[in-house]
Amino acid sequence: MPFLALFTNMAFYHLFLLAFLIGAQIYQSFFVNTVANKALNQTSFRILMTALWPMYFRLQTIVSALVILTYPGEKQNALFRGAASVQGLLDEDNRGTVMLPLAIMLGSSAANTLVLLPKTISTMTNMHRVRAEKVRGNTGSQSLGNKIDSEYDGDRKAAEEEAVRSREDKALTTRFLVYHGASYACNLITVAASVCYAMYIAEKCL
Repeated sequence: MPFLALFTNMAFYHLFLLAFLIGAQIYQSFFVNTVANKALNQTSFRILMTALWPMYFRLQTIVSALVILTYPGEKQNALFRGAASVQGLLDEDNRGTVMLPLAIMLGSSAANTLVLLPKTISTMTNMHRVRAEKVRGNTGSQSLGNKIDSEYDGDRKAAEEEAVRSREDKALTTRFLVYHGASYACNLITVAASVCYAMYIAEKCL
C-alpha cells in the first residue's frame, strides 16, 4: 500500500488511536504518578495531580470514543470483521472480541470523567480544608489554655469544635479512599480492556 494511501484508510486511524491511548495510559498511570510522588512534596503533588488527572480522563474518554468510531470493518481491512464504525461492533461475531472491550473502555473512562474524579477531587478539597481548620483550632486552643479561668468556656467550645472536625475528617477520609479507589480501579480496567483489544488485533496478524 502506498504511504499516502494510509491516510485514506480507516484502519490506520483506528490502530494509531489505540496505540496512542495505550501509551498515554501506561505513561500517566505508572510513570508520571510514581516520579511525581517521589520528586514533589505532598502539597505540590496534590496540585499537580488535580490539574493532570481531569485532562487525562477527558483525553481517555475522547480517544476511546474515537477508537469505536474508527472501527474499519472488513471492507477497509481483512483483519477486521463486519461493518465499519459502531455498526460493526454490533455484529454478532464482534460482540465478545470487539464490542465488549471497547464498551468497557468508553464506559469506565466516562465514569471517571463525569462522576468518580469530580467526587474524588471535591472530597479531597473538603478533607484538606477540615484538616487546615483543625490545625488552626489546635493553635487557638493552646493560646486559650494560657488565659484565666473565666475563659474556660472558650476552651471547651474549641475542644467540642475540634471533636466535630475530627469526626468530619474521618468521614471525609473514608469517602475519599472509596472514590479514589474506585477511580483508580476504573482506570486500570480501561487500561486492561485496551490492552486485551490490542492483543486480539495482534493475534489476528499472526
